[in-house]
Amino acid sequence: MLRDSLPHTVTPVNKIAGDIVDVILAPGAESLAALVDAAGGRAGANWADVLLVDARDGAALLPDVEAAAVHARQAVLAIVSDHAGAAAAYDAGATHVAVGEPTSESLALALRYAGRYARRLRGNGRMRRAGELAEGAVAQAVAGLRDDPQARDLDTLVLA
Repeated sequence: MLRDSLPHTVTPVNKIAGDIVDVILAPGAESLAALVDAAGGRAGANWADVLLVDARDGAALLPDVEAAAVHARQAVLAIVSDHAGAAAAYDAGATHVAVGEPTSESLALALRYAGRYARRLRGNGRMRRAGELAEGAVAQAVAGLRDDPQARDLDTLVLA
């Protein structure tokens, strides 16, 4: 039973080989450059996957930069202070948000998600990092379970 199991621990995400995301810092987000580097991103690139916007003081800048990001097929990651800020960032055109004061670990994850989105926008969505499952691998495994009479009934399969 899940509630009786020991608590799970999460290993912090640091730099991940082969998963570097190029980031353009929007005006006002320059102070995040060191944090982007610590998160495994590469700030200041001329061509980038992600446009990072510091929207903790409001989303006024987002509509201006969103149009350029759409043209360049970039993800727009907005750092916001709270959930109301996340809603405002969405309405202003952000594709991704990070709520609260970012850490290198939280920013690394947000950049990974945004970077994958940008690769998919550009038609490179099938590109995978080393160690990632090939496309359809999970579906093939499930199909193999369906064909195995010794496997559990998939309708009642519960992950514990």
